[in-house]
Amino acid sequence: MKYIYCLLMLLISINISAQQKNWSNGHTFAVVVGISDYQDEGIPDLRFADRDAKAFAEFLRSKAGGSLDNDHLRLLINEQATQAQFASALDWLWETVGENDRAFIYFSGHGDVEKKSLTQPGFLLCWDAPSKVYMAGGAFSLGMLQEVISSMSIQNKAQVILVADACRAGKLSGSNVGGAQITGYNLAKQYANEIKILSCQPEEYSMEGEQWGGGRGAFSYHLLDGLYGLADNNSDQSINLMEIGRYVERKVAAEVAPQSQSPMTIGNRAEKLTDVFPDILLALEESKKGKLKTLAATDTRGMEEEVLANADAKVVEMYRAFQTSLAQKNFFEPALANADIYYEQLSKEPQLQRLHSSMRRNFAAALQDSAQQIINIWLKADVQELACIGKSIKLESIPKQLERAAQLLGEGHYMYNSLVARKLTFEGVLCDPSYKKEEAKNRECLSYFQQSIKLEPELPINWHQMGLIYETLGKTDSAIWCARKANDLASGWVLPYVDLGYELMRHDKYDEVLQLMKEANAVDSLHPYVYNQWGVYLTSFPGKDSASMAKGFEYFEKYKDKGGAMYPCWHFNYAALLREVGRMEEAADEMKKAIALDPTNPEFWYRLGHTYFMGRNYEQALEAYRMTAQLDSTEHKGWGSMGATLIALGRLEEAIAPYEKAIELNHYDAIVKKDNWNSLSYIYLRLKRYDEARPIISKLLEEDSTYMPGWNNLGNSYRLVGQYEEAEKYYLKAISINPDFNRTYVNLCFLKIKMGELEAALDYLEKAIEKGYNNYNEISNNFKELEELPAWQGLMRKHFPDQFKD
Repeated sequence: MKYIYCLLMLLISINISAQQKNWSNGHTFAVVVGISDYQDEGIPDLRFADRDAKAFAEFLRSKAGGSLDNDHLRLLINEQATQAQFASALDWLWETVGENDRAFIYFSGHGDVEKKSLTQPGFLLCWDAPSKVYMAGGAFSLGMLQEVISSMSIQNKAQVILVADACRAGKLSGSNVGGAQITGYNLAKQYANEIKILSCQPEEYSMEGEQWGGGRGAFSYHLLDGLYGLADNNSDQSINLMEIGRYVERKVAAEVAPQSQSPMTIGNRAEKLTDVFPDILLALEESKKGKLKTLAATDTRGMEEEVLANADAKVVEMYRAFQTSLAQKNFFEPALANADIYYEQLSKEPQLQRLHSSMRRNFAAALQDSAQQIINIWLKADVQELACIGKSIKLESIPKQLERAAQLLGEGHYMYNSLVARKLTFEGVLCDPSYKKEEAKNRECLSYFQQSIKLEPELPINWHQMGLIYETLGKTDSAIWCARKANDLASGWVLPYVDLGYELMRHDKYDEVLQLMKEANAVDSLHPYVYNQWGVYLTSFPGKDSASMAKGFEYFEKYKDKGGAMYPCWHFNYAALLREVGRMEEAADEMKKAIALDPTNPEFWYRLGHTYFMGRNYEQALEAYRMTAQLDSTEHKGWGSMGATLIALGRLEEAIAPYEKAIELNHYDAIVKKDNWNSLSYIYLRLKRYDEARPIISKLLEEDSTYMPGWNNLGNSYRLVGQYEEAEKYYLKAISINPDFNRTYVNLCFLKIKMGELEAALDYLEKAIEKGYNNYNEISNNFKELEELPAWQGLMRKHFPDQFKD
């Protein structure tokens, strides 16, 4: 963005007779000029002068501006705006307007003088102006312009409104004598029949930047907002000079801070400028809903060239280093050569006094840029960019950046509360509120968002995040209310509904999920996340049938067939569906595609390992789980699954360390932690390290006497040392807790064989088979003692007719 040392002013010159005229009885005509790209390379180009002119022309074409058609409006942009074409258009205006008509003259471009002179009020530089001698042509004298205005207002008896947006950037002919200031002072002089509105005091600079309408002048942007109706302070459906003056002064002064820009109004403050049309005003207000406050950097090249030309070489070198640090986002590192260090030194340097305000603003803008980019990604719900948050844009440094930005701007700045609020928001996100945390931790995370809302209640991210925490805390009604509030603040945003839907599914609240999905569908039924969640929902809700599963598959495959963006979570969820129906190879392929798009996501590697494990590809599962632990060594799941895989591979000694690591790291999932302890005791039993196994089992059962696997393993610990009666007691205890666990029946079968009770052993084996124990090879190899029993062959034929041979 360009911070322009310039005169940007609006001059309204009106012929006011003794009787107030009703200008609405006549016609309206206009000449609108905007020049950003000058022909002469010696005249610095502007950025948004042409955009401001086009926006003003659109205002004139609207009902609020008079509904001008092309017969009443001449628009000259860039190379069209030569001096000759400007003069010709003014002649047309002069010859056309009559009594009670209204004439607009709008000029947006450079203003300057050649030399300091009482008789030279200044020039408006047209597209073909020479860079040195304006009297040679290409520039339009303000004296001549005043002649045109006076002739139309006095002779033609028309109302004349001049809007002059004359900016200076870089070295112009009159820069050494303060050309822009002289032009400004002359335009600010009061004449008898004039009303003037100037964008700033003659000694100030007018700002332009991308935060205003995507690239506009701050004054021009807010001037038009005000004229469309936002300045109607007394709600009388019209805008007068006093209202527009107060509106632009308040809005511009606040938003350009810490730089100074104070619009001026001179003349009859009761003069009506325009009518307000409710439909236009409503559309303008609707367009601004959900838009967050922003702070943009500005380009100081014009003033910067003059200041640095007179500064010491070392000061210039440090200033360049400061700019480089901002561009590279080296705000606080390296320790002795970062933007913060440079700023602190340069802000005390008197040679750069004229740049101090812009340096402070640009540093603050750079500090909050990454946060804004992340907020934008969240609000767009971009399926591909969301995966990059925390990777391409690191979250950890953002609270410090926002805090420093707020300090630089100060408590009086319009962005201060927003920056503090967003700092709290990112601290809440980094707090990682989730089902993994204890209630106290989740409430701590919640408090960050609650504090943020007090400062910036319309930041939708806060409501979205609070909804997820409320569901974690079991407050589903509050969670759904927050999701709806987030959507109200950011119309068309499906992410709050979808993310909360996944949390609700985690808690088996499928009725609430369905309601949210319907609401998400109403917002954007074609959004990838909505399509995705319909697929997940239809294949996971209780009572799903083959038709529902088929419909879920259809959602995924239809999205793919239509060429939807292939983002990581789509492959992740599609793989889960394929695992559900036993298509393990295809599921593994989908997980590999997810990993190719996001290779540093540990959850993707974990699910790849899970897929391989379910398909009994244990070596590949082990590699995937190792990668999981490598990417996130603090998460217990990868370590525990690594231990389970090593057991499956028969590498029992190696499995001990991963299980111990999983137990050490697991601070939130009590069930999994007990399972890991139980698996560790199983390893010790298999290794005949009974003295190490039994204390673990006893501890488990002390904490939870209903933990069935513990009783089963306690039975194993006694059976393996020949204490059969004790073993049987604990096996039966396990069955009383869960009569459907087939491995306990298998263990009782082994026990009865050891006790010589073969008929009882066969009975337990049949119960194990009825409960799902169907590994025929294991049965035929492990129970040879039972093959001589008369009932053996009948049992095998009954349950394994295709495998058993007499």
